Amino acid sequence: MTTRCPAPPILLPTLLALLLSIAPAQAADEPAVPEDATPATATTPPPPRERFSAGSASSAEQLTQALAGDTRVLTLESDSESFHALLQLPAEPEPLGAILLVADPDTAEAWAEQVAALHFALARHGWITLALQPPSPVPASVPPRTLPVRAQLTPVTAVAPTEPAPDTATPETTTPAPATPVEESAATATLPQSFAEQFNERLALVSEELDNLQNGSSSIRILLAIGRAAPWAMDYVAGHPQNALQLVMIDPQPDPAEGAPVIGELWDKLGEARVVDLYHAPLPGYPQAAPDARMRREQAQRQQLANYYQARLPGSFTGWEAQMPWLVRSVQGTLEKQILEPIRAAAELKAAAAANPPPSQRPPGGGKGSSNFTLD
Repeated sequence: MTTRCPAPPILLPTLLALLLSIAPAQAADEPAVPEDATPATATTPPPPRERFSAGSASSAEQLTQALAGDTRVLTLESDSESFHALLQLPAEPEPLGAILLVADPDTAEAWAEQVAALHFALARHGWITLALQPPSPVPASVPPRTLPVRAQLTPVTAVAPTEPAPDTATPETTTPAPATPVEESAATATLPQSFAEQFNERLALVSEELDNLQNGSSSIRILLAIGRAAPWAMDYVAGHPQNALQLVMIDPQPDPAEGAPVIGELWDKLGEARVVDLYHAPLPGYPQAAPDARMRREQAQRQQLANYYQARLPGSFTGWEAQMPWLVRSVQGTLEKQILEPIRAAAELKAAAAANPPPSQRPPGGGKGSSNFTLD
């Protein structure tokens, strides 16, 4: 028979103190939970936190907030899309004319920043300026596979010839029914517009806005394009001679997209349009700026274009900014000398010729300087 010895009385207070010191440490490691909080389970995750939920606005409202107070943001709509345009009116009651500004399509959402300096400054010089949001470039399609596909070879095993069953029926071939006109029209309607179609449609819509603004007056109208918008603008001027557009290109660059117009193929299609070619050299990101400018000048000389003018812009280009006084002075001075003055001089000569026709075109007996009397 064994007897248990009771624990020494001194160990009980020690164990009790040790347990009380461990419990607060475990409670401190666990996060505090409010009394009214619902415990999260695996099937009900916490809701995601919304980003930029406050202060969101449409693109038109964002443009209005970022631009000057007297700039009108126009939202134009076509059958397939909507886009924005920025209208700036001059302080003069009789504007010099209207300028349509088209940014480089590669600027994407920064199109308004690229044209800002010219858009506001040229309006202060007496022009109606209308900046057009360019279409987004069409992404390049994936080229078709040209390498042969490796065929999976399977070993051929000897199989005993089998006779076809006498009652085996030959499967009937079914010819698919031709598509109805409704299905064909629906499939055609879903096809996206090409870049050329969007570009021409947007220019046509903003031209209508200018017609309404100018009440159909036949004032000077200039299409000013930057970068890769230049070949598309030249193609539009060549294809719409009835609009009597003058063309200004700033740092024109070829568009590598498939089917894009080529500047060298459009010189003989410009008609009487005046063309101003302004470029920076060197131009960051475009080492061919100077050689391409020389090539354009030689192409225009071979076509004997009397209305073509090219000049290198002064200074070094460091990027598009909201204030570019050196660029504005160069562009405004070139517009006056190469577009305004020649057109005004031609109009004055035409008016003088109409007021004083040559003797061969005067009516008999009633022309200026003629007499109805004859001497014997």
